[in-house]
Amino acid sequence: MKKIILPLIASLSFALSPHILPDSFAQCLSINYYTPQNAPIALNDFFKIIKKYECSNNIVYIGIENRIPGILKLNVNNDTKNFLLKHLTINGFKSAVYIDKKLQKGVIAVQLNDKYTLKLLFYGNDYNKYVNILKQLDLKKIKSFL
Repeated sequence: MKKIILPLIASLSFALSPHILPDSFAQCLSINYYTPQNAPIALNDFFKIIKKYECSNNIVYIGIENRIPGILKLNVNNDTKNFLLKHLTINGFKSAVYIDKKLQKGVIAVQLNDKYTLKLLFYGNDYNKYVNILKQLDLKKIKSFL
């Protein structure tokens, strides 16, 4: 019974908590809040919530995933013609950037705890401006909701 009730409570907390991610921060303003069922972009089964933001005329998606992705588990940095993988720390949290240079799409993953990851999805190759955006996000407050 415990195995059924605890996951149900956890899933309800995500469904009822669109405010886990802020409506605005720094130069970013939330445009829409989504769940995996109504998301405008294809999401894997691990995303629980996602918000679309407009950040200084750039569209980004920030979401919470209930797993630690492979880019955080790898211990290598690599910059090739086709992709970039770089590990860094954002406000004390282990983070990684992955960019597909041909598709001009990237993701920054921030490990919030041993189960949850915050991900920022963006277009382009300039990840530094998005790292700076994440530095202005209260990651400890987001972690406290999880």
